[in-house]
Amino acid sequence: MSAGPESGSASSERAAGWHCEEEGSFRELLEEAYAVPPATGEKPPGLARQFRWSLFTGRQARNEKLAKLHDPSNDQRRAWMRGVGGDLVIETELRAERVSFVVLGDPGEGDASQFAVVPPLLAACGDADFMVIASDVVYPAGDVNDYRRKFYVPYRDHRHPIFAVPGNHDWDDGGLFGFMYHFAGRDAVAPGVLDAVPAVLQPFWRRPAAVYPETAEMRDARRRDVPQPLQPGSYFALDAGPVLVLGVDLGIRGSVDRDQAAWFRRVAGGDPRPKIVVGGKPIYSGGAYSPPSVEDGGTLDDLVRDPAHRVVAYLSGEVHNYQRYPVEVEPGRWIQYVVCGGGGAFTQGTHTVRRIELKNPSGGEPVVDADVRMYPARGDSLSFFSELYAAKADDLLRGPLGSVLCSRGIKAGEAFRIRPAAAQAIAAGWVGAEPDRDTAEPTASERRAAELIRWLPHGKFSEVYYPYWDWDRPPFFKSFVRIDATEDVIRLRCFAATGCAEHEADPPLEDEAHWTTESGWAGGG
Repeated sequence: MSAGPESGSASSERAAGWHCEEEGSFRELLEEAYAVPPATGEKPPGLARQFRWSLFTGRQARNEKLAKLHDPSNDQRRAWMRGVGGDLVIETELRAERVSFVVLGDPGEGDASQFAVVPPLLAACGDADFMVIASDVVYPAGDVNDYRRKFYVPYRDHRHPIFAVPGNHDWDDGGLFGFMYHFAGRDAVAPGVLDAVPAVLQPFWRRPAAVYPETAEMRDARRRDVPQPLQPGSYFALDAGPVLVLGVDLGIRGSVDRDQAAWFRRVAGGDPRPKIVVGGKPIYSGGAYSPPSVEDGGTLDDLVRDPAHRVVAYLSGEVHNYQRYPVEVEPGRWIQYVVCGGGGAFTQGTHTVRRIELKNPSGGEPVVDADVRMYPARGDSLSFFSELYAAKADDLLRGPLGSVLCSRGIKAGEAFRIRPAAAQAIAAGWVGAEPDRDTAEPTASERRAAELIRWLPHGKFSEVYYPYWDWDRPPFFKSFVRIDATEDVIRLRCFAATGCAEHEADPPLEDEAHWTTESGWAGGG
């Protein structure tokens, strides 16, 4: 992967957040969120009881596990959309000649890693016309009442409309009730939503929670303070001046129902403007091509790539980092496939991404490592996860096993730590690429730790590895995307959220790409 902009993590360890002298103001925001008075009958959460992934939270999000047996989300989506006609276009008062907006993926854990994104987002995008959240607005199960601390408090100073497409965790709330309550103004579960769940799964299916009065008050207060149109549903078209933004709902397992596909073809094919599509799951990610399916045949990428639809970029959440793949879908026409899931949830690593070489649909040169941008880059990801493993290993020293290890002179954490500069050299060597920045010769211990860390996330426990080992101190390696568009130019930029005070007012620019009406994406990306 070639280096990104000069101000980003490719320029120095300091820009990556490795030498953070002072944490940012996000701690104050976090404390304020947990000072929100509890709802009637709710236990005061307190910072000590802020959100953590656990067996209990996994049980709350059980519907996505049950959906492996049968995914009802296509039928449930149809039930929500029954009686909602037209092209589902959200009309706005945006300036016709230009628009700016933010895309933020997978934010809603309500912990330090989410709140660390807020100050730099406001600094870099406080003037943006609106924001779109791509997937998993609220963890662990999209609960209607969790929006108080995990949505309304963190984004209260973003004084512009916020729209969203749901992720699998949003669907865990019995069938999308929390999401539809807050974004579409639905005060009750639509008829047929719960009936779509097979009888054999009904006894185990998580049902929507009752809405606390305090939740309703907070929702209504936001609507008064920041007026915005309600979404017609979980998928929609947003009239954004020079571009049309299409929000696509991919349910629990990643599927476009036939009605939504027909709507996409009709709306995208009937509007001449460039389209930017925002979905809940990626098409390209981790060096692989895995397009979500369409119920009546084909894939979401078939809809995105169709030249009649004039899509120039597809952005998604689900994977909790930043990746950008410039793909030549036909000779001379490129689409940017962007993963922007670094909005706040636990980080997923890039160090496990093998050397990239993907076929271009156009038959041209393949998409290779040098074309792809990732944040964190492999080296920083490797060092980040070495610190995570080291912290967990050090925790052992506080238990009964620790006294035995200490008595034998064993420092558990040191066996895992890899310096950022050494990690740069190791990760570059894995894929035969040039390092992103200055390197250091790895020690034998660092090389052993790297091979172990590289292997572990691929084990059978990979599904639970990432969330249960969350990280709540800098560097966070979080990110968000800003898009600025006129009739002639579209500018896509990824900004970093390190959690360091020095980066809050001027967040590092990690990646950018430019599209023009004359030449498309410059050089393919």
